[in-house]
Amino acid sequence: MRSKTKHKTPAGALDNAAIRRLALRYVERYATSSTKLRHYLERKLAESRRNADADLENSPDISAVVQECVDAGYINDQSFADMRSRALVRKGFGPRRIEQELKMQRLGEAATQDARDEARENAWVAARNFARRKRIGPFASKIADPDLQRKQFQAFLRAGHDSRVARVFVSAAPGEEPEQAE
Repeated sequence: MRSKTKHKTPAGALDNAAIRRLALRYVERYATSSTKLRHYLERKLAESRRNADADLENSPDISAVVQECVDAGYINDQSFADMRSRALVRKGFGPRRIEQELKMQRLGEAATQDARDEARENAWVAARNFARRKRIGPFASKIADPDLQRKQFQAFLRAGHDSRVARVFVSAAPGEEPEQAE
């Protein structure tokens, strides 16, 4: 019986046109930063060289392709940082965790400043979202015992929230919405 899986034949080394096609396909499918696109293209180029035993003489200019995508408006690191930050606030992550995520995305300081400021401004909303998602404090069905409250407090800290905010939500009674402290 024949196998229905197709084996890929090794393709030749990528040229500038192939790198451009890969870049356009990537930015079409994914919200990305310029650094992530550069790493993706470098990885694809390295894979194609391994498969084709290509030389480094006719190496495509990845930086130029990334810059073309930035100039065309397909990539905007600041918009990407803002979008990522808002998504993490909706999931309930705090400012410290959001800052870590933006650093992991390898975005520059200038691109992430507004996103970090917005995350700090929305820290209470993020903590509320976290408590609701995890059914902690005001969103719990019953009052948690001290051991569970300790675990919930630690979960708040791991999610990047301030200890003061975490304590307010963890100690809140079910159905009792805590007031935002200034």
